[in-house]
Amino acid sequence: PNAMQWGQIATATAYHGKGIARWLGALSIVHAFENFGASEVYTGIREGNAPSKGLCEGLGVHDTGFEIVAAINPDAFGGGHLTK
Repeated sequence: PNAMQWGQIATATAYHGKGIARWLGALSIVHAFENFGASEVYTGIREGNAPSKGLCEGLGVHDTGFEIVAAINPDAFGGGHLTK
């Protein structure tokens, strides 16, 4: 299968519960399928983040038990912030 990483989706607190993250997640999955031939989507969820887990599971992105490991050069982000 052709898998694609789904990055982080976040909405401002004032917009929580309005379905924006679900809409963006669904849109990104469809886009990955239509434009890149992705047949699978994966992401990482911080342990204890029940809202993100619920969002992903609602979109058919389920826990596989695999771990995601990334190495990122912070200089490549031009002063941006990285989350973990």
